[in-house]
Amino acid sequence: MATKPAYAVGYGRPPKATRFKKGESGNPKGRPKGSRPVGAILQEILEQRIAVTENGRTRRIPALEVMLRCLANDAMRNDVAALKTILTLVDRYHTGSTLTSHREPDQKLLQALVRAHAWLSELANDRCASVEELASQADIHPKVMREALKMAFLGPDIVTSIFTGENMFGLAALRNISAVNWQSQRHELHQGSLTRRARH
Repeated sequence: MATKPAYAVGYGRPPKATRFKKGESGNPKGRPKGSRPVGAILQEILEQRIAVTENGRTRRIPALEVMLRCLANDAMRNDVAALKTILTLVDRYHTGSTLTSHREPDQKLLQALVRAHAWLSELANDRCASVEELASQADIHPKVMREALKMAFLGPDIVTSIFTGENMFGLAALRNISAVNWQSQRHELHQGSLTRRARH
């Protein structure tokens, strides 16, 4: 009569003495007294009120609101990652009722803004050696790429107006800006607007 081979301990085969017994909890003492689930701790952190000062006045707002405000500020300073994140949040949660302008942000402008910063990042990090190489990868003409990249150098006030829907200028006007100085950009936009009105 053949003998049954001995139980071999190995990967996926723990010693029988250390296995969980059927019908018994692996943690018979239960959760340690005083411990809380991660979700409860996270909710408490996000709901705690933080003191912030705006225009000389101090008020307390939830930590989550502070984080979102910081994210929005980074986006308006042309941080590519923050721009992408805030656009995702706007697309998912924005209803249009909370903006002061009652206007929806122009999605084409938002997308052009994100693309411009992504392309500029490719050049800044030496992933593309030139505008021509970048244009070739994007399958567009180098002249079009140079105009598109201008969106990455817009001043914070113009970027803010795009996000809030208060911007009154189209994509063509923004891409035609030649000034690098932020104040000059705003002046150039208004001068161009006056010129177009005079023609009509």
